[in-house]
Amino acid sequence: MKPTIKESGEFVYVDVFSQKFKKRDFQVGDIVICKCPYDSKKTICKRIKAIEGQVVKTEISEYGYKTFITALVPAGHIWLEGDNSSNSTDSRKYGPVPLDLVQGRVAYKLFPFKKL
Repeated sequence: MKPTIKESGEFVYVDVFSQKFKKRDFQVGDIVICKCPYDSKKTICKRIKAIEGQVVKTEISEYGYKTFITALVPAGHIWLEGDNSSNSTDSRKYGPVPLDLVQGRVAYKLFPFKKL
């Protein structure tokens, strides 16, 4: 999620309760923590670009060529993209992500403790 959240030295507070208990729906723009769709041992942090039922239009750059794709996000899924689009493995590579993989929404970014 660079540059929004650095890989090391920054901490985030993840809200795991509002979606599970208050049934707060995820919204476009939310940053979420979820299990990696292609490696269950990894956790990823990405921004929601589209939610179920929405059409997403995005750019894919591979080998110096840019192409555009359009996809409909199916029910029970979200479309995730990293903020550093030129160096992010996200839904543009692995497609819509099931909501069951989402662990929570990033509610706050905390300052690095070494700066306090």
